[in-house]
Amino acid sequence: MYNRVEFSRKESLWENYFGLTFAQDPRPRCSLIVGDGFTQSFLSAQGLSAKLRCSIEDHFPPPSDLKYTPVEGDSFESSTMWDAQKWPRLYKLWQDSNQLSGRDFYLSLPKDVINPHTAINRLSYDSASIGFELRCYLWHLFRSHHYQWRDTKIIPGNWEWFNPFKLLLSEFAVGITSFNYDLLVEQFLRSIFRCLIVHHDLYPEHEYNRRPADSIALFKLHGSISYYLSTGMSALTGNNANPWLSDFTLGMNEIKGVNLVEDVEMARFPEFPDIVPPGHYGGDKISPQSTVLSLSKCHIGASKLVVFCGLSAEEPDTVEVQELVSKIDSSATVIQVGLRSDENNRLSQLLQERGLKRKFVLPEQLIHIVELVGAEIELYHDWSHLLPA
Repeated sequence: MYNRVEFSRKESLWENYFGLTFAQDPRPRCSLIVGDGFTQSFLSAQGLSAKLRCSIEDHFPPPSDLKYTPVEGDSFESSTMWDAQKWPRLYKLWQDSNQLSGRDFYLSLPKDVINPHTAINRLSYDSASIGFELRCYLWHLFRSHHYQWRDTKIIPGNWEWFNPFKLLLSEFAVGITSFNYDLLVEQFLRSIFRCLIVHHDLYPEHEYNRRPADSIALFKLHGSISYYLSTGMSALTGNNANPWLSDFTLGMNEIKGVNLVEDVEMARFPEFPDIVPPGHYGGDKISPQSTVLSLSKCHIGASKLVVFCGLSAEEPDTVEVQELVSKIDSSATVIQVGLRSDENNRLSQLLQERGLKRKFVLPEQLIHIVELVGAEIELYHDWSHLLPA
């Protein structure tokens, strides 16, 4: 077993970390906190941004050419995603709002309308409700996008994040906090870097510290299209592939059968997708036992390097992002990656209000990340080959 004294910077990554737990990892911690702009930068680098429009402004209404992808036994065929037949309550609410688009529609929704009734160790919901239908809609929306890019050949060198990821994964014990529902992070790390990803959502801190040192902790604060709750509802209501069209009330005292394993096929509807819609209360993941927020804050607070990418911190997420920013150690190196229009956005203001040493970087300037990080934190390896000529 290696420890801090025996650790040699000359050894390879696998030799260093084989058998080590996260608590024993001698590398400094790094938190990468990503929002929708992170996904958009990837799509742009792959030439897919015009074809796959999935940012918040494209949720309502979605692109007219985006097709609803049926699940097994679905009562709907492949057809237009957005119509009154598929989403009767949500569609009517959207019409009653004078067809507000994107973020404005979410901000118009009362929080108690889109949230299930949650308390400690209890969950109850009505399938015939706006909150449930909205979660089902978002699951299908991002699932359809997922099928569109799933088979796209990724050209990693085209993405400005490719070399920075090499650096971060080698030099730091990395935790990724994501506000996104999509599976981009999982697919990129698994297919390109062959990383072991550990989803920390129901584990206490002592289990979190025992994870393998060569794994990446992934904290998805708003859930994922690959997360779901097994409620037993399908057994009670029949094999209904479109349960949001039924009228069923479920109440339980204990949450069981939470699945956090990525299922890229997603052939069946997951009964209750673990997705937190924009405009939520805050820490209201579907499972009341979820520890994802507290573990994310723990990792951020212990990080010597915190990198934000594609996160605006605009409403309705301002308070939640502010809580994360409040956990950053005052001595940490903070890098904010965004477009020129993001230089003075709400996230920038939150970082400045904390008095943190923030470095703003445009995506094309990520090539200089070795210089940015190396100037503040001693690196284990020689990364001069990543520097621009």
